[in-house]
Amino acid sequence: MQIIADLHTHTLSATHAFNTLDEMAAKAAALGYAALAITDHGPAMPDAPHMWHFANQTALPLVLHGVAMMYGAEANVMDTNGGLDFAQSRLRALDWVVASIHSPCIPGLLTEKEATRLWLAGRRIVFGWLWPKTLMWIASAIPSSRITAMTMTL
Repeated sequence: MQIIADLHTHTLSATHAFNTLDEMAAKAAALGYAALAITDHGPAMPDAPHMWHFANQTALPLVLHGVAMMYGAEANVMDTNGGLDFAQSRLRALDWVVASIHSPCIPGLLTEKEATRLWLAGRRIVFGWLWPKTLMWIASAIPSSRITAMTMTL
């Protein structure tokens, strides 16, 4: 199986990664990737980029070093109802969103029922409007001869 994309990456803006956008795109090209999603942590995570970081992604190139670029975020789950640290309008403006549960962003320990509800809420986000938009974007950016496998983990 050939890996064609990395859909969960952090730039040095996330404070626990060490590469620039240009360095990451160059490495993705060297690895033969067709696409790369930049998903720096959402603003609720300690030391995360400011919301302006995500708003300014529209000024970044759609192709870098021959790699189709997707700009998004790793949104933080903020409550047991699946609320995220981005407004719906901002989420819709992003190319790709990963939603994660990080202990600094959600109060207390989760019960099994709460954790299950959160994962099910995440499925609605992916299949509701983010996944179809991104799948179409990836499909238009990657030549069909380069697509060998595409998986999604929920």
